[in-house]
Amino acid sequence: MKKLLAIGTLSLISSLALADKPVVLQPGEPLPLGVAADNVQNRVIPNNSFSPSNGYVSAGYAGSKIGSSEFGGDERFNGFFLNAGTYVAPKTSLYMEYAFQDASDMDFSEVVLGLNYKFLENDKNYASVGGGIGYAWLDEKAYDPYYDINVSLELNYLTLPLYLEVGHQLNSNFEIFGNLGYKWFFNRDSEACIDGLCVSGNNSDLDIDGMTYKTGIRYNF
Repeated sequence: MKKLLAIGTLSLISSLALADKPVVLQPGEPLPLGVAADNVQNRVIPNNSFSPSNGYVSAGYAGSKIGSSEFGGDERFNGFFLNAGTYVAPKTSLYMEYAFQDASDMDFSEVVLGLNYKFLENDKNYASVGGGIGYAWLDEKAYDPYYDINVSLELNYLTLPLYLEVGHQLNSNFEIFGNLGYKWFFNRDSEACIDGLCVSGNNSDLDIDGMTYKTGIRYNF
């Protein structure tokens, strides 16, 4: 009888102690004896899906195959890019990017302001589209030993890039990604020099376009 009385007393004390305190349960865990169902709170278990961050920085390889028939065909360029962005909506970010690429005796630098939109998120993978507007400086220098002359060409372009990107989330901060796009270069100014004698102007015949491709890593903060 004393043993039963002790057990009953402990059960009563336990019930009274839990009466005003919510009980936290894992999903599928049975309800403790004497606890009312409306006094139970389910614990929220975090998942591994994407969560918006304040912004990001990224860097990596940048390449392109651009040109026109007036330039004698396409030229392949290789280089790097640096990118920083901030989220203006849960799936939309505004970014600023700098890129440098070169090919033999020709190189160009570019600054772009653009938008990126994630239209698909599946577990740790995503797909997005982006585009923007930029400004590029293209320089070419050459020496002709036959005529013993130095030739240089400086071209300034307004650029319009579009791209499709796919990526994979390594953890809550890092992503790896690659994208494929197309870019149009509209000539805004040009200068050609032969042994110090220069002429300048702009001409639509100097417009170029072509494929772009990138791969890199992004840090979200």
